[in-house]
Amino acid sequence: MARWPYNTSAWKRLRLAKLARDPNCAHCTLRGRTVPAVAVDHIVAIAKGGHPFPPLDGLASLCTSCHSRKTSAFDRPDRKGKRAFGADGEPLDTADGWHTGIKHDPREFKKWGYSIPHGVKPSRIPVTLICGAPGSGKTTYANDHAAKHDTIIDLDAYRVKVGGTPWDDDPGVNARAFAYRSKVIHGLHAARWGKAWLIAPAPTMAERDAWCDALGNVTVVVLDPGEDECLHRIKADPARAPHLDRLSRAVRRWYTRGASEDENEGDRRPARTHEKILSSDSSPKPSHDGWSVF
Repeated sequence: MARWPYNTSAWKRLRLAKLARDPNCAHCTLRGRTVPAVAVDHIVAIAKGGHPFPPLDGLASLCTSCHSRKTSAFDRPDRKGKRAFGADGEPLDTADGWHTGIKHDPREFKKWGYSIPHGVKPSRIPVTLICGAPGSGKTTYANDHAAKHDTIIDLDAYRVKVGGTPWDDDPGVNARAFAYRSKVIHGLHAARWGKAWLIAPAPTMAERDAWCDALGNVTVVVLDPGEDECLHRIKADPARAPHLDRLSRAVRRWYTRGASEDENEGDRRPARTHEKILSSDSSPKPSHDGWSVF
């Protein structure tokens, strides 16, 4: 017998309304498949504080398989999410195709590593890869430079789109956001106009080179206002207050990894022309400022 609230007439009406508006499985849609939905799921589980009768945008239409997987992995209070994410929001197991939104035969799709979707093909339009620690101004830079019909690929924005918050650490929210981002990145291969602005931490040259190799026509912008400035910006932003400790660790990790690569690579780093700029409200300036364009 169904338990509350699923045995109430209010829930039954809400379920029918959701399926009528969104008849296909939301998770399968993010992976490029059209599968009829049979279940309606709380994006934020009731057991984790979610409202039992939320607005339709607080619910997800799912097929049986996706509903079972999501409930088993993320919703039950006695179980931890199977897909883990680090302090910077990147998947700890980047080889897990579930994060990328693609199930594939490894013989057919190249695994790039990092958070690059498996099997991604070169972009048909120019891509600007915007890298930096939390608080470095990546989203501001993208918004300031993108044209009306350009595509901004921002994981923070996708977390909100799938029912979370920009710096959400919920495994379910992050998994859905990564799947959404992966679908957009794969779509660049068939894009016909505009430019793409891809936001990713990418603290090392090796990771940035991997993005360049995967997507092809890429310009790399590294935002580096300094570790202290990034930490100051995070502390001064009330919206980030609930995530202050985690984001601060991510800033330190970004600078530690970048510094480690500088020491290890030395003169072996790829020879690229670059220039630096100071803040997201300016155009590229000479290299004594704070951002690098490769």
